[in-house]
Amino acid sequence: MRAQLGGERSGEHLDGLTVGDLVTVEPHDYCTRCTYCRLGQEHLCDSKRGYGVKLDGGMTERMVVPARIAYRLPDATPPWIGALTEPLACCLHGMDQLNPRSGLPILIFGAGPAGR
Repeated sequence: MRAQLGGERSGEHLDGLTVGDLVTVEPHDYCTRCTYCRLGQEHLCDSKRGYGVKLDGGMTERMVVPARIAYRLPDATPPWIGALTEPLACCLHGMDQLNPRSGLPILIFGAGPAGR
């Protein structure tokens, strides 16, 4: 997704983003006011809504998101890599929670929405 700034600040730097930057987005919108959001635990926000689920967007070519959930990617990054950042983040979070031990068996079940 390429950053396209709008409104009165169009063309200006906005939270480190400029028009044409390649970005990836956190696919959820949070309230930013609850205890969880203020503690940096937005994933627990009771008001969390997902783009393409409770909010318009998701599988669209263009969408409007708050700048706080858009992350600039390095210039040489292929766009398809940016599209994989969220699924990869989910895998890494799962592995962190699982805390696997070398030599123990593990079963991976199901491909999930990004699988084939």
